[in-house]
Amino acid sequence: MPRTFALARSLAFVFFVSAMLPASVRGQDISLAKTVGTVPATCAATTSIAVPVGTTVYYCYRVTNSGSTVFNFHDLVDSDLGTLLTDHPEVLGAGASVEFIQSAVPAATVTNTATWTAKTALGSYAYDDTVPFSYVSINGSGAPLGLADDGEANIVSPFPITFYGVTSTDLRIGNNGGILFNATSGDVGFANQALPSAAHPLAILPFWDDMGAGGNVYWEVQGAAPNRTLIVEWYEKPHYSNVGASTFEVIFHEGSSDIVFQYQDVDFGNASYDGGASATIGLNQDGTTALQYSFNTASVSAGKAIRFHQVVPTSQTATASATVTVQAPDIDVSPASLAGTQATNTTTTQTLTLANNGTAGLNWTIDEENLPRFPTIPAAPLVAQPAAETVDAQAPAAAPAAVPGGGRTWLAPAAVLYDNGAFVTHPGGGAGGADLSMLDTSLGGSTYGFGHAVSSGFRIADDFTVPAGGWTISQITFFAYQTGSTTTSTMNALNLRIWDGVPGAAGSNIVFGDTTTNRMTATAFSGAYRATDTDMTNGQRPIMATTAAVGTYLPAGTYWVDWQTGGTLASGPWSIPVTIAGQTQKPGSNAVQWDPSASTWNPVMDTGNNTQQDQAFVIEGTAGAPACFTPVDATWLSVSPASGLTAAGNSAPVTVTFDSTGLALGTYTANLCVSSDDPDAGPGNGTDLVVVPVSLTVTAPVTHTVTSSVGTPAGTIAPLGVQTVTAGSTATFTLTPNAGHHI
Repeated sequence: MPRTFALARSLAFVFFVSAMLPASVRGQDISLAKTVGTVPATCAATTSIAVPVGTTVYYCYRVTNSGSTVFNFHDLVDSDLGTLLTDHPEVLGAGASVEFIQSAVPAATVTNTATWTAKTALGSYAYDDTVPFSYVSINGSGAPLGLADDGEANIVSPFPITFYGVTSTDLRIGNNGGILFNATSGDVGFANQALPSAAHPLAILPFWDDMGAGGNVYWEVQGAAPNRTLIVEWYEKPHYSNVGASTFEVIFHEGSSDIVFQYQDVDFGNASYDGGASATIGLNQDGTTALQYSFNTASVSAGKAIRFHQVVPTSQTATASATVTVQAPDIDVSPASLAGTQATNTTTTQTLTLANNGTAGLNWTIDEENLPRFPTIPAAPLVAQPAAETVDAQAPAAAPAAVPGGGRTWLAPAAVLYDNGAFVTHPGGGAGGADLSMLDTSLGGSTYGFGHAVSSGFRIADDFTVPAGGWTISQITFFAYQTGSTTTSTMNALNLRIWDGVPGAAGSNIVFGDTTTNRMTATAFSGAYRATDTDMTNGQRPIMATTAAVGTYLPAGTYWVDWQTGGTLASGPWSIPVTIAGQTQKPGSNAVQWDPSASTWNPVMDTGNNTQQDQAFVIEGTAGAPACFTPVDATWLSVSPASGLTAAGNSAPVTVTFDSTGLALGTYTANLCVSSDDPDAGPGNGTDLVVVPVSLTVTAPVTHTVTSSVGTPAGTIAPLGVQTVTAGSTATFTLTPNAGHHI
């Protein structure tokens, strides 16, 4: 009859013992059959099955004993599901079978192999108390442990010791005549117990009794590898309290599981304690398994030796495999992003393709998530500026020393995802008691800041690393100044790009942003000035914090952000390097600068001490999941169809419409949130949430003039004269000939 029981795994197990097979088929082996099905608690007949993703399957492991040996304990390990049974007690007689059922929900197609080991008994010990006595005294050469009453000390064996199947070098020696194996804590208590004892797992007990503080305990390693011995000797230990004295030892042999107890003197002069009359002698594995030699019995005497040796049980092993083919959809959306540029009051379309590379139908839905609109930075001729502002450069005329309060002050966020490094070196040490970012000329520094002005075409880039789980970045704050400004910020634009590698390097891609969208949402005085160590209260260079809206998700990896800031003054803006008091650079600095004249990225160098500099910026957002949690319709964007079912191996075209009717000039952004029953957790392509960034740049209409140049008063091209035609529209001209003439 089936027997069902639950183990501490919140899983159900079913065992079935078959009827006896005829003696003619008996041998010395066990065999394992593994099948898989979908009926709960039932052994199927098939070794492979195809199921939709999310289906619970039931693996059946059926072991058959075709020999004559009776097996009493069982281990079962599955290559995909892990360890399912360890030392499970179940009688598998000659010619009998045992079935074990395990449920699982495979996430992907898998072939897993099971290994069943049947054992006649658990690994155990036997003893031989007829071995010759050969005591090795080490009280004159060994290391004393100096144990107090009921005390313990840890030692480490130079060779591994295996005890009840556990291999370790950690031994914890107890004053009360015992050793805790593979332990660095715990105690051998003064009140001995009968074995097995759950309170003393993996214990070696040559004479477990209530010992006093006299005498000493020594340990020593003798011999050379691979034939060393480790000896622990309890020397002249009295019984509590200071009754007589006893001397005994334990010897471990390298490369052997043998353990030897030897007794030189166990006569306390008191029959209540002599020879182990109040002691426990033996080996203990746990609360159920032990080998007790004696308990509260006078069983040993001077000149006695006991050898404990491991008994290896008979075991048989068999393997079998089963395959589950998981039929699941696999979405692939292309392209990864959409962008359009068009005039006002026009409509254009693009195609988004949803492919199903999986083996089951794909159900999908597209929602829109409207994002902020950003103005476009007007194109203008580049203005020549140096790559950096240095202490010997020609600077604009100095403004009066500024003080905090002339403009709004930036409030640093309470929590950030990433801070690339501080720039304040002297809190309260700058102009008017504000903070100071000090350029240390005593260390050879000569560069106040680095060029990255919109007007100059220079850009700055620096790296950051996103940990496992990814980041949803809401905004990034950068720091810069314009020489001669007050504490009212003069910054008026900020554009940025995020790369998945070193900017401009082979294989690096821009994953977010552009060079024309003004993403600045806030700017304010940072509360600090940039000045030299020789003029620390100079107020010419108040540092501004300028924040750019981002709104994108980045999976784990190393990225680079490159940015450019605009300002209303002629000088700069100049980007602020990470500045550390007493150091020429932040360790590992690797920022780079785009030089528009040479079209190259170059290291950002302080020209005074020739050190590469990192740049200060702060990233805010949330760790983990991205946008698309609260989709909001974008009026300028629509998709058709917005949902569908795509068969395995097929693809579905989706028409994405951009409508600029009534829109003001500028850049509009949104996300298309493609949700599906792809079993892979998103976000990302090939997952249950694919986020497709969409942008629309609305420009002014482009017009052309058309002037008729042929015809006569009797035969003309109409309309006559100069006509204005909007780009993309159609103008019709009709030629009317004189009567009787042909064109």
